[in-house]
Amino acid sequence: SGKSTLLRMVNRLEQPDTGRVLIDGQDASAEPPPLLRRRIGYVFQQHGLFPHMTVAANIAIGLRIAGRDRGNRVGELLDLVDLPRDVAERMPDALSGGQRQRVAIARALATEPPILLLDEALGALDPVTRDAVAGRLVELHRKLGLTTILVTHDMAEALL
Repeated sequence: SGKSTLLRMVNRLEQPDTGRVLIDGQDASAEPPPLLRRRIGYVFQQHGLFPHMTVAANIAIGLRIAGRDRGNRVGELLDLVDLPRDVAERMPDALSGGQRQRVAIARALATEPPILLLDEALGALDPVTRDAVAGRLVELHRKLGLTTILVTHDMAEALL
């Protein structure tokens, strides 16, 4: 039904055939895609972590691209998604699926975007991990005041 395509249009990974995407009343096509994407956190369906980079490097990549100092931000984000700070030096393949998804969420939040897009972010997780990560997403949404768009085919997730 075009759920993922809609997210890709919001993030300017695809262009709409008709109509337009407005963010805060402004046409999303009015600025270069890289600038727009710095204001949008995006969590991909299969987390999309870079396998050759540590967890810390994965989380900080948006900060590096934006030319911002990472300072203590990686540790703060690991705290925010309930992961121990010693995870920072591990490689993604040393993590469970739920941990990888939390790292992906931390990466999406690194630049403090006001918008968070989640594309089937919980779909590949086991039920216990899914409930834990979903609960954390709801907390983050409320705590950070994010505009959150969650794409899912699961009605229970949608009701969150």
